[in-house]
This record gives sequence, C-alpha cells and structure tokens, in this order.
Amino acid sequence: MRCYFCASPNTRVVDSRDGEDGTAVRRRRVCEDCKKRFSTYERVVVVPIRVIKRSGRLENYDLGKIRSAVATACRKRPIGEDVLERLVQQVDQDIRGLESTDVDSKRIGQLILERLKTLDQVASIRFASVYLQFQSIEEFREAVDEM
Repeated sequence: MRCYFCASPNTRVVDSRDGEDGTAVRRRRVCEDCKKRFSTYERVVVVPIRVIKRSGRLENYDLGKIRSAVATACRKRPIGEDVLERLVQQVDQDIRGLESTDVDSKRIGQLILERLKTLDQVASIRFASVYLQFQSIEEFREAVDEM
C-alpha cells in the first residue's frame, strides 16, 4: 500500500480491527519514509450474478425471488420461518459457490428442488409443478412417483 501523503511504497500495518458494521477491516498504517499515519479499509468486492432465463434473456440475480418461490411452495405447510430462511440462505450459498457469475435459471430451480425434497415432499411437488412446467397429469404423476 502506498503512503497517502508521500506515495512511498514503504508502509506497514500497525493496527487492524473490524470497521463499520463488520463488513470491512480498518487498518492503521505508518509510512516508513515520512512517518505519517493513515487508515485504509478492506472490503469484499461482490461480483454481480446474472440469471440466464429460459428465453435466453439475462436478469440480475434476486434472492427475493427465491425467498418468494420457496414461501409460496411451503404455504400452509408446518414449516417455520427460520427453517425457510435457512433453506433460502443455503440455496444462496450454493449459487454463490458456483464457478460462473452467469447461472442458468434451471440450475437455480434444481438447487431449490433438491433442498425442498429433504424438507417437505408436498412443498417440493408444489415447487416442481411450476418449475418443471408440467403439461399433463401424467408428468405430474411421474414426479410424485419419483418422490
């Protein structure tokens, strides 16, 4: 890190602590050449994720849509809000753990469906009926039989 005052590359960290609301690290530095002190902040740079829709159109990733889809599938099921939020956070972690910043909507649907299957079979069938776009009762029966 170059010195803010003299632009010397000879600086060292004398103190580090969490800054702001825990989303940054505050570093107190001293310049070895001019002896002046200054602070720097280190933050995570988040690369935006884009969703590739079925039509091929790109859309910004929105965790709220996942939360809404899961809540709809689990409506009137004996599942607590904390359990639903944990599932949504797990799906979000799965998506952020993928190597690409462009994620196919089908992949997101698969991740949600995998998590729902372990949580509640009825909710997973509800979600699958929208996500898989059943065209006939036979397709629906096949999905239920797989469960």
